[in-house]
Amino acid sequence: MRNVVIVSCVLWTLGGCVFEKVCVNGAARDASGVCVAMGAVRDSGADAGLDGGGTDANIDGMTSDTDGGTDDGGTDGGGRGRITQFSVGVAHVCAVDSLGTLRCWGSNLFGQLASGDIMAIAAPRVIDLSGPVSSVTGSALGVCAQTSAPALFCWGQENEGQVGDGALSDIPVTTPFEHKGLSARHVASGATNTCVTNPLGTLVCWGRNDRGQLGLGTTGSPQPAPGALMRYDGMMPVENVAATAIGDRHVCMRTNDNHVACVGSNEAGELGLGDRTSRNYAEQVPGMTAVTSLSAAASHVCIVNGGDVYCWGDNDEGQAGAVIGVFDSPTLVAGTSGAIAVATGDIATCALLNMRKVVCWGKRTRGGIGDGTPVSDMIVSVPVTVPELVDVVAIGSSFLDLFCALTGSGELYCWGEDATSRLGPPDPLAATVFLDGMQLHTGPVRVNPLP
Repeated sequence: MRNVVIVSCVLWTLGGCVFEKVCVNGAARDASGVCVAMGAVRDSGADAGLDGGGTDANIDGMTSDTDGGTDDGGTDGGGRGRITQFSVGVAHVCAVDSLGTLRCWGSNLFGQLASGDIMAIAAPRVIDLSGPVSSVTGSALGVCAQTSAPALFCWGQENEGQVGDGALSDIPVTTPFEHKGLSARHVASGATNTCVTNPLGTLVCWGRNDRGQLGLGTTGSPQPAPGALMRYDGMMPVENVAATAIGDRHVCMRTNDNHVACVGSNEAGELGLGDRTSRNYAEQVPGMTAVTSLSAAASHVCIVNGGDVYCWGDNDEGQAGAVIGVFDSPTLVAGTSGAIAVATGDIATCALLNMRKVVCWGKRTRGGIGDGTPVSDMIVSVPVTVPELVDVVAIGSSFLDLFCALTGSGELYCWGEDATSRLGPPDPLAATVFLDGMQLHTGPVRVNPLP
C-alpha cells in the first residue's frame, strides 16, 4: 500500500486507545445511552439540498454526489432539525441538518472547524455561512460547503492550493473563503484537489497537478485557483458530469449517461484503463456503462455498475477485492450484488446494498470492516455485514478508514479510525468524531452532534 502523505507533520505512529464507558468533551448521555454533545448552538433555515462531492450514490431515485444524504427532511418533532447530509474527513465530520444548519466536529488542527484559528473545540461547532447550507464535502483535512444562495465556501488545508483562493501555504485557511462568481452544481474535495461541476455539466479542478490530475494536458506545479476546464485527449471538455471522486493524485468522474472517466496518476492502475501509464487528459474507463455510484481512495477506485461493485487500483490490503495485487482494470467484488453505493477508505471499502444494509472488506487494522472484531492484520476477502445497521440511506468515508452511515430517520453511525492522534500532540480539549473520547471503534456507534 502506498503511503498517503496528507500533511508534512502527520505522525504515522498510532497512539493507544483507552476504552472507557464515559462521555467526555462536554458530552452527556441521553435517555438511550448515546453520548450527545451539549451546548451547541442551533441555527435555522430552509431544507438542506443534496449536492456536493465525495462518495456518490443514487438511492431510491434520490441522486447525491455527496458523502451522504437522505430524502427524509423535517424535524424530530421537537423543532430540531435532523441530519440530512454529511461528509467524513480524516479526523473530523461535518453534517447538515434539515434546517440548513452546518455543524463540524473533531480535529481543528487545520482549521476544519472554520473557527478562525486551530484551537481545539470541545463540541460540534455551528458554521455560519450567512444562509442555509445545502451540502458539505471533504474527505481529508479541508471542507467545502454550498449554501442555497447559491454560494460556495472552502476552508482548511491549503498546502497544494486546495481552498482555491490563489494561495499556496502551509498555514491553513481557518475561516470560510467564498468563491464569488463560480457557479457550482456539484463539488468534490479531496486531499490535494477540489473539483466543481458548473451548471452546464463541465468540470474545473484546482490544487495539485504533479500527475496531470487537473486534466489540462500538462503536468507541473499546483494551481491554487479555478482555471481551465478539464478535457479529454481530443481537447473536448469533460461534459455532463454527475459526480466526481478525488484520489491522492487522480480524479474520476461519473457522467449522466452512466459512464466513468479518470485522469492523473496510474502507477497503481487507479485509472482502470488496463495499464499503468498516467494520463494528463481524462479517458473513459472501458466496459463500464451502467455506473450509478463512484468513490476514490488514495490509490484505488470503486464503482457500482449494474448493481455490482467493481474496483481497480492498489489492492495490497484486499481493499479492492479478494485477490491481493494490483488491478489495472475494473474487477468484480464478489458478494456485492444489489449494491447501490460504495465508499472507499485506505485499506478498507464498504458498500450499501439495496436492502439498506452495509457490507465491508479489506484489512482490519483500523476498524474499517465495522463488524466489531478486534483490530488485527487480518484481511477480509469476502464482504461482511456491518451489524445492527438498518435502513441505511447513505455511506461515506475518509482517506484513512473512518466510515459513517446515515439512516432514513436521520441518525448518523460511524466506525473505524479517527486519525486525530496522527495529526500532532493530543489535545485534551479536542472532540473526537465519535464524541466519546475514543479514537477508534471497530463497530458502528451512533454519533449525535445535534443539541
